[in-house]
Amino acid sequence: MWINKNIIPYLIEAVEVTLKANNIEDANDIVIFESYVIPVLKQNLEHGFYSSEMLQKGFNFLMELIPCYLKVYGDKLSNTYFGELAILYYRHKTKEFASYLNCIEPQYIKENMHNLNEYAEMIKI
Repeated sequence: MWINKNIIPYLIEAVEVTLKANNIEDANDIVIFESYVIPVLKQNLEHGFYSSEMLQKGFNFLMELIPCYLKVYGDKLSNTYFGELAILYYRHKTKEFASYLNCIEPQYIKENMHNLNEYAEMIKI
């Protein structure tokens, strides 16, 4: 998934705000943000990058920051940047949802509808 250079500063800010808030409980998560997420973001400020260039766990963590960031700072963003961040998040989450859905055999969908609906509900911003 391509990450446009225009939204990288906002992704950096989302990570930095989260780290400063000290609301990350697992010290390993902090290491992932500081060692694998922020360096990739800063290296690619000028040209953007593909999500595969970042540790997958770090990219997943980064995507999870977007809804909160948009809720808190969304009013300060232009509609274009807000939209780009939201689209990036939704693309990532729908890709995850599709992967989850592909793991369920058709004959078991009915009994998994509750879980599927809960997952769909969780991806809302």
